[in-house]
Amino acid sequence: ILQPAAIDLMSPPASRLLGREGWTVAIAAAGNLAMMERYQRELPDASLLEGEAEQTFWNNVAGFTSAFLDSHPQGAVARLSTTHAALEPALASVATPVVTRAGNGVSYLCFDAFESAVAFVQDAAGRGLRAVVEAGPDDRANHTLWPNPGSDFAIMERIKRMLDPGNLLNPGRLFNRI
Repeated sequence: ILQPAAIDLMSPPASRLLGREGWTVAIAAAGNLAMMERYQRELPDASLLEGEAEQTFWNNVAGFTSAFLDSHPQGAVARLSTTHAALEPALASVATPVVTRAGNGVSYLCFDAFESAVAFVQDAAGRGLRAVVEAGPDDRANHTLWPNPGSDFAIMERIKRMLDPGNLLNPGRLFNRI
């Protein structure tokens, strides 16, 4: 049995930043030796990273959005949650670096400009998709970062009121909505 620990999908711009080309599917996996050898035989075009190269690659994937924002101080990250079937149409027109946690369908879209991330999130909301802009406190105060919270938001509000009737815990959490 192959036991994946991580399955990530990177767009071509994200792949380039990680030293790869084209769309990249990265799988961190463990399993018995016979199974790993079988996957190497059956996926001859796959690259195998081991040791320090593997550790460096996965550290770079884990820190991708932070590194992007460090190098793009005016940038922002939009987080998009979709089903796997909706992923391709949701990202079809996006030319920015994207890292998707393929196991759960959460994508992190890295934009050079904060306004571009806000525009993407607003467009996504108009198409019935769930997206938010992850931003610092200065940007949070001046923009709607979560334009379409969805029908389950009312449940979150009720739970918050039940557990925190005085609104003492984390006031303003969840994009100033709770």
